[in-house]
Amino acid sequence: MSTLSVDTIHNSSGASPTGVGKIIQTKIGSLASDFAGGSTSYADLGISQTITLASTSNKLLISLSTTPYIGGGSEERFELKVWVQPSGGTSVAVIHDNYWAYRTNDDWKSSSGFHQALYSPSSTAVLTVTAQYKRESGGDNMHLWGATNAASTNTLILHEVAA
Repeated sequence: MSTLSVDTIHNSSGASPTGVGKIIQTKIGSLASDFAGGSTSYADLGISQTITLASTSNKLLISLSTTPYIGGGSEERFELKVWVQPSGGTSVAVIHDNYWAYRTNDDWKSSSGFHQALYSPSSTAVLTVTAQYKRESGGDNMHLWGATNAASTNTLILHEVAA
């Protein structure tokens, strides 16, 4: 393990920033119940959370952890997007990823994913952050285990970061 010790941190102009990079608040959302879906259009995964930033200069650190299980006996492909929707505004996709899985027998396929984005909304409106998916290929469902399952790792964490 390493330790970094400093007396003072200065920005490029030589000034000591105050509060920069500090986490001001954290909100956590998790999947409440088991999910199974095979939609070919974007649909909610059931993981969302809202947050209101204290300042328009602050940033939003978004972390999504998922462990999807995919059925089927062949190649399956799902897309994942995380959207930020300010109240009264337009949604922005801040994370976009693809899950590929392949199997030749009747076992479940699993893939863990950790997705992260630092977003600058320049807003103090209520922000709703939502995870969505869609099936791109294959014919079977994607499954996520909910909070009632001890093995659930499907969580959305929002951190307001002082700028």
